Amino acid sequence: MTGLLSSLARRRRLPTAWGPAAALVLLAAAAVAAAPLQATDPNRSDCMCRYFGHYYAQGDVVCMRGPAGRRLARCEMMLNNPSWRVTATPCPGV
Repeated sequence: MTGLLSSLARRRRLPTAWGPAAALVLLAAAAVAAAPLQATDPNRSDCMCRYFGHYYAQGDVVCMRGPAGRRLARCEMMLNNPSWRVTATPCPGV
């Protein structure tokens, strides 16, 4: 890292004493730029499940057709992907 800063200092004809100061300024700028990314809610997700062309948020429950008949299914995250988790509960009114 010091070699890179000293080569930049030579190209721009900056005193080599600015190398460590420049590194601190760059680190501070990177920390300020990354701060908004860390301030977002980690539990917030824009992932949605789809069923017959409609989008559903996580936690929504739909009556889904399957090989075992019509069952309730809940939109959940599975291995970092939105997925339907089919329950053993039959759809009400069926």
